[in-house]
Amino acid sequence: MQAVLDRWAHRRQVVPPELIGRIAPTRLEGINLRGIFRFPIERYAAQLLPSQTAAKMSANG
Repeated sequence: MQAVLDRWAHRRQVVPPELIGRIAPTRLEGINLRGIFRFPIERYAAQLLPSQTAAKMSANG
């Protein structure tokens, strides 16, 4: 992204600073713009919450 901005500056194509703060080097595919993340917590529970997973295993045990 910086290389493109540098190239534009070299060509005297000015990009206003307020626009630079609004652009990102990402595509929109697969990005949830609503701010809601959904993933299978059950699949990753042991890695995310190891102490709680161990407690459940010993209680069921």
